[in-house]
Formats: sequence, C-alpha cells, structure tokens
Amino acid sequence: MSSVSPAERTAQSRGLTIQEMSQQSGLSAYTLRYYERIGLLKPIPRNQSSGHRLYSPETVALVEKAVLEREMELMRIRLSYLDGKIRYWQAVEAGDAERVERIAKENRSIGALMK
Repeated sequence: MSSVSPAERTAQSRGLTIQEMSQQSGLSAYTLRYYERIGLLKPIPRNQSSGHRLYSPETVALVEKAVLEREMELMRIRLSYLDGKIRYWQAVEAGDAERVERIAKENRSIGALMK
C-alpha cells in the first residue's frame, strides 16, 4: 500500500506550488524564491493561467537534498563545537594554559558559525 495519498500524487504529477513546496521542504516561500534568484535552483516553470510557480518532482528532490545537506552541515558544526568544549576542559584539567587559549579561540570561531 502506498504512503502517498491520491491528492499528493495529483499535486506531484502537476508540480507543487510554492506553498506546497514550502510545507514539504520546511523552507519558507521567501527562501525558495531567493534560491531561484541566486541560481541555486533553475528558474521554476509557471502555471500558464495563474502564473504560480510549479516545482517539478526533480526540483523537489533537489530542494530536499539541499535541506538535508544543510542540516548535516549544521550537525557537523554542533558536534565540532561540543568536541571543542570537551578538549577545552581537558586542557584546563591538565593545566595547559596555552592549549586552553588556543581551543577557546577555535570554539569562538565555531560558535560564530552557529549563529
């Protein structure tokens, strides 16, 4: 049995509107338009009668991949930050002031990426 409802199948076959794409991807409509404007996404075809964007299944897959890659990068940054915290306290316990300062500087750089 398919997990995709008939309404979803119809939407996918005709293409997703920007609202549907936003709901499915978790990206705002503004972000989707921005990605198109900067060339991250090819120009999205429009519905001839309404002028609304219609995201093809291929574009939907590309956007979902980009979202996953972004989430993975944020996770990598968070893990790096946590690892830095552990190394910092190990250096404090060892009494290595030079290493403490170097790791603190690295952690500040990583922390800035998380903002």
